[in-house]
Amino acid sequence: MAGKLDKMIAPDERVVYRTRRRMRNILANLFLIPTWVILVTQPLLWRREVGTIWDYIVVMLVTILCFVAVVTWNICTKTLVVTNRRFLCKTGTIKRKIHDIALSEVERVHCNRINYLVRHGIIRILAREITSLYYVPDAEDVCRAIRTELGLQQPPVLSRKLIVWGWLAFLFIVALSISFGNEAGWGFIGMSDWARTYMPLPQVLVFCLMVPFILGGVSAGYIVGPVLALTILRIFLSADEVKQLICLGYKPLAGDNWRSRLDRCFLRLGERYVSWLYGQPIRCEDDE
Repeated sequence: MAGKLDKMIAPDERVVYRTRRRMRNILANLFLIPTWVILVTQPLLWRREVGTIWDYIVVMLVTILCFVAVVTWNICTKTLVVTNRRFLCKTGTIKRKIHDIALSEVERVHCNRINYLVRHGIIRILAREITSLYYVPDAEDVCRAIRTELGLQQPPVLSRKLIVWGWLAFLFIVALSISFGNEAGWGFIGMSDWARTYMPLPQVLVFCLMVPFILGGVSAGYIVGPVLALTILRIFLSADEVKQLICLGYKPLAGDNWRSRLDRCFLRLGERYVSWLYGQPIRCEDDE
């Protein structure tokens, strides 16, 4: 994969960083993905009949294998090289695409961790336009190499303590949200069963009416979950540590679509809540 990129590098050009697919990170992710899938899907399955134990095992294996295949494909089809002049990235296999960005054109670079993977993230580079790359191995190291060449300020390195607490908070929020959505869906089914004894409803109509209940439950979980998680973390983390944690979701280069605006809205609410918890203003933009 790197051969074509190496041919693009001039003889007087110096490679300062090249993405590495470390075997320990790959093995860690192969262990983490089934763990996340099993733990997160339990709110969907507890107290519910899912057939025999073999039905449960088959469902879990298919889900895990699909997830692993998608993640592995995204990771293994990317190669990134940072030189003292350019940022080069090659993506895809059949329909390949090469990003060639001169460092002199780069205004900002930002990296977001992928919570459920080890040392993988999302890179966004602003150079005339925003380039977004997902599932990048060693994404934070790539961003640090670019910032070093440009002389930009480096963000603080997350401690192992913050990484562990971030994983636990992420798992708690996702599991709670799925649980809320699951309970809302089954609650609607209970009401619809009662209603159908008095007025017949088509199965398709019941499903269409159930979807807003599930989405509402998931949305409620995504509001209640962070509040509970941050309240618990108040006991264990300092103001600087919790700021680093909530700012992992800060996406200054994410664009201006509806999803980005929603992410920024949730981040602002999180900033206000932790500012109230710690009795001091906490904002992610203060570090820029």
